[in-house]
Amino acid sequence: MNEENKTTCGILLYDLNPLRVFLVRESGVYQTRYTGEPGNWGIPKGGLKKGKTPFETALCEFKEETGISLDSDSPFEDLGLHPYNKYKSIHAWALRWLPPAKSRFVCSTGRKRFNPKTQETQFIGEVMDWKIFPYEEALAIINYRQAFLLTQFMSVKEAH
Repeated sequence: MNEENKTTCGILLYDLNPLRVFLVRESGVYQTRYTGEPGNWGIPKGGLKKGKTPFETALCEFKEETGISLDSDSPFEDLGLHPYNKYKSIHAWALRWLPPAKSRFVCSTGRKRFNPKTQETQFIGEVMDWKIFPYEEALAIINYRQAFLLTQFMSVKEAH
């Protein structure tokens, strides 16, 4: 699969001893029929941005969805480009680092939605929360299309 296909780019944060991973929970605001119910857990990710490399896009999406800036010179591991679904691929990177538990969460991307009950328009962030999960719990809760990222990542870590 090449980068010209519809590509989404993301970052998997983790730590070892014990193995834990950072996931975000989508708000569901970009679903065709927004129900107000929380969406899937997954890595912060987004579509390849025009004029940016996949890695630059991944860093930008991480910042937009969490409010956390990552240093591009950090020792990222390229997890490669993989089929994601019928229409797009995913290119992901991993970094051994977790934000402090008290880190402030800020999602700067989303949509305005009209609430007919309150007659008000409100901004709903693309991501509603983040959490650090033990590996097994993350594997059970992550969007099924992203589960391979965790299993592939684990196999690489176990090989070293």
